[in-house]
Amino acid sequence: MCKIVLSLFAVLFLSLAPAPANAMTQCQVKMLRVWADSNGVVWFDFANNTGVGIGANNSGREAMMSLAVTALVSGRDVILRYQADNADCNVTRTDFLGMYLL
Repeated sequence: MCKIVLSLFAVLFLSLAPAPANAMTQCQVKMLRVWADSNGVVWFDFANNTGVGIGANNSGREAMMSLAVTALVSGRDVILRYQADNADCNVTRTDFLGMYLL
């Protein structure tokens, strides 16, 4: 019985222990244009003179294209998510994770 109680306390303690946070940066931008090249890469250019490219094999490519075109025709901003913590939103980055429409 004592082993069971100790095991339960150990599980409880470990579940309450602080875990490292997933750091990331989110940047609000206005979509300027959407461009596709002959290799299947789709480029999103933003009003702050930055952009991101989405490769042909990216599983979220169609969803991101849909959000980008919606933002472009509606004039709504998007939030870009980058992997790095405290990333500079005013430079073109390669650690792009995704976007959502505001």
